[in-house]
This record gives sequence, structure tokens and C-alpha cells, in this order.
Amino acid sequence: MNGSSPAADARESAATAIPLRRTPYPYWLVSDTGSGMSMSMLSFAMPLIALMITSSPAQAGIISAITVVVRIFATMLGGVLADRHSRGRIMIVGGIASTVLSAGFTALAWSGSLTFATLLATSIVMGFSSTVFAMATDPMLKDIVPASMVGRATAANQGRDATISLTSGPLSGSLLGVGVWLVGAVMTVIDAIALAASVLLVRRTERAAAPAPTTPARSPGRRGFRAARSELSEAFRWLWRRRDLMNLIVIVMLINMGIGIIVTTTIYSLQQNGASAFEIGLVTASTGVGMLLGSFAAPWAVRTVPTGLLVVITLTWFTVGSATLIIVDSIAGIAITLMLCCLVSPAVNACLGGYMMVATPSTMLGRVNAAESVMMGVVAPVAPLVAGFGFALWGRTPTMGIGIALTVTSIVVMMATKPTRSIPVDAGWETHAASFEDSEQTVRV
Repeated sequence: MNGSSPAADARESAATAIPLRRTPYPYWLVSDTGSGMSMSMLSFAMPLIALMITSSPAQAGIISAITVVVRIFATMLGGVLADRHSRGRIMIVGGIASTVLSAGFTALAWSGSLTFATLLATSIVMGFSSTVFAMATDPMLKDIVPASMVGRATAANQGRDATISLTSGPLSGSLLGVGVWLVGAVMTVIDAIALAASVLLVRRTERAAAPAPTTPARSPGRRGFRAARSELSEAFRWLWRRRDLMNLIVIVMLINMGIGIIVTTTIYSLQQNGASAFEIGLVTASTGVGMLLGSFAAPWAVRTVPTGLLVVITLTWFTVGSATLIIVDSIAGIAITLMLCCLVSPAVNACLGGYMMVATPSTMLGRVNAAESVMMGVVAPVAPLVAGFGFALWGRTPTMGIGIALTVTSIVVMMATKPTRSIPVDAGWETHAASFEDSEQTVRV
């Protein structure tokens, strides 16, 4: 079904028996963690720095808005580059660029040269660089880890992501209390560590007995804007034909919008009822605590619970928890409810992300990831808009009802679509995904 040879199957079986720590994965994890931590610190600190420097919320908003647009463009370009060139080498180049740019930002802050213009330029350049090179990181994971271990690797990443979410904000805030330059200095050190890990990762994979990470073979030809647009269009068309993956994307869109509306409405309600910024911060931090606790069970869930069943359970859990928020109005009650809701997030995130990675051919994984990110980015503003206008027009409960309706819809879609409902445990992902590849080839014939 996959066209793999018996020898390749034997290598896959043997590789599966090797613990993750015996693969190049630890080097990848250090590199990705460093890059993610640096990006998270920058995302948290830049709006605050802009307010400190300009004293203008409007100018700070301009910087943030332009940077978001640049990141969307960088996502698409990065996806194309990740499928054209060696992903390990891209990670090294990205590490060098991030380290240099963070050091340059530190110098600007130390010398007192930060203005609206320099902040805007810095945010654009650093946002573009970090995003475009980061698009090679996830595809690189598939190159260094056997398909049957991708689920466990992505599950292991969930605890790391929760830790970054919990620590990056407080760390950046405390560093800003000393000086803007210190944020840049710490980012420089973190980026340098990520760079060193990327170098070691490439060296390890090049010395390994198994074939080195694949550099996707692209046909020779032009490499301009028109070629990049054509390659991205190819990824969108391929993704549209894959019923299993498009169903998952629609379901994730629905649940993200639903939960986003519910959480944002809850925060607006707390603020309007006089809750302090510290109390609201505790409420939002509770989601990170829930994810961190849930990450310990994620590897077990990926191996044991069929992915389709796990998604249904998770969506139902989210819906019940969301409905509970309507009747809970205390700070402690809301924080505990959100924490409990997020306990199941790491497992389902690992399953969905891992299956998407296994199901996508390595030669187009970068572009497909970019296409998915763009589709998710298009609906990202919906939640705050609905929450803002809904809360102002109808109040807390009706607006949260909209979010709950979306989460219920995601359950209905999941239950009604066999391609996603029947996704097995991680060991069966490759076979399940291959059945849709065969169907696609039959349709083409």
C-alpha cells in the first residue's frame, strides 16, 4: 500500500523498538524548544515594549497587526522552502539568523535606539525570520522518527508546549522589569542553544546508519513567486482531496472557534465584573496547568485509545466543561473548570498532529503544514470578534451559547464522518492513511 520494500519494513520494525531517547529526537526537541521559547517570549514582550517605548496603544497595535500579516506570508514561504531544501540545514540557518537578530535587538535596546520605526522593523524582521525557518522543524521530525513513533514523539512535545506556555510570559515580564535589553540577551542565549542542538542533530543524522533525512526531490525549474504559488496550490488541492485530513481540519476549526468564544467571553465578563489583571492572569494560567498535567497521560492515550474515539471523548468533555462555565462565576470555579477542560488537550493534540504528519507525504509536509496554518489563521479572528460583539449586544450567557453550539457541531461532524471516526491508535495510523491514498489514486485513474 505504501510501496515500501521488505527491507524498509524491517528497518521500520527495528526502529520502533528503539526508545525515543536513542534516536536523534532529543536534539530535535532541544532545538525546537529553544526556538519555541524564544518566539513565545518575543510575542509576549513586543506589545508591552511597544507600549513602553511609544506610549501609544494605536502604534503598538500597528506593530502587532503588521507582524501578523508578515507571519502569514512567512508561513507559506517557509512551507515551500521546507519541501525544496534540506530541513536540517534550514534549521541551522534559522538558528544562526535568530541568534544574530536577537543579539542585534539586545544592542538596540542597550543603546537606547528603540523607537516606533526601529521596533516596527525589528518585529517584522524577527517575526518573518522565526516563522519562515520554523516551518522546517515539524517536517524534520517525521524524517528522523519512524512513522509508528510519531504519535509518541508528538505526545512528548505536549508537556514541553505547556511548560513554554506557563513560563514564557512570567519570565519575559520579570526580565522587562530589569530592562528591555535583558529580554533580548536571554533570547540570544536560548537561540544559541537551539542552534547548537540543530548542528548536533544534523551531524547525528548524517552519521546514522539509516538513510539521512530526506531532502525532498523537486523537479528542476524556476524558483520564483509563480513556482512557489503553484507548489502551494498543489498542497491545497491535495489536502482538499484527502477526506480524512479535511474532516479533521474542519473539526479543529469548529472546536477552536467554540472554545475561543467561550474563554474570551469569560475573560471579558471577569474584567467587566471588576476582576484584577492578576486574577485574570491566574484564570488563563489554569489552562496551561491543565495541559501540563494532561501531558503526562498523553503518550499512554496515543498508544492505547483509538484516535477517533479519543477525539469524540475530548469534544464531549470540552462541551460539558463549557456548559459548566455558564453557571460558574467565581474566580476559583472558573480556573478549576478551565484546568479540568484542558486535561485532555495534550492527548488529542498529539493524536491529531501526529496523524496529520504520518498521513502527509514527506515531500509536501512543509507546504501542507503551511496550508493548514493559513486555514486556521483565517478563522482565528472570529472568536474574539464574536465574543466582543456578542458580549456587548446580548451578554455573557447567550454569547457562550454560541461557543457551545460550535463545540456540539464539532461532535456531530466527527460522529458523521467515518474517515475520522475510525482512525485507530498510533500503530495503525500509517495503514489507515494509506487507504485514502489508494482511494485517491483510484479516483484519478
